Amino acid sequence: NDPEGLTYMFGRDMVVSPAVDEEMKERKISLPEGHWVNLWNGRTHSGQIAIDGERTEVFLRKGSVIPLSIPPDGTLFGTNWSQEETGLLYVGSEFPENLGVRLSSLARRLARISGVESGIIKIEWREIR
Repeated sequence: NDPEGLTYMFGRDMVVSPAVDEEMKERKISLPEGHWVNLWNGRTHSGQIAIDGERTEVFLRKGSVIPLSIPPDGTLFGTNWSQEETGLLYVGSEFPENLGVRLSSLARRLARISGVESGIIKIEWREIR
């Protein structure tokens, strides 16, 4: 629902609104139903919103895991990531067989992430005491 037809869905969990006019300071877009997290600032939005017209905006469906990249140190998520938040993850052929990551000291959850086969992972959540 973008009047100018510039905003598009990339898969089912990502909305991209590219900046195409460097003179435009602000533009309005309508996000699909649900809650959407701005990739650049972490703020959650829904419905029609005004966005920066000078920058390409990317919104991730809240609760989704989006394939991107794993840094060389193996860190997958920020220290406050929990099951309810949006995370970024890419699994390539060099993904370790098993990896445990403490995701949130407040939520006290541990994710065991296993490489089942190249490009496929299994995430198991458990409470930690």
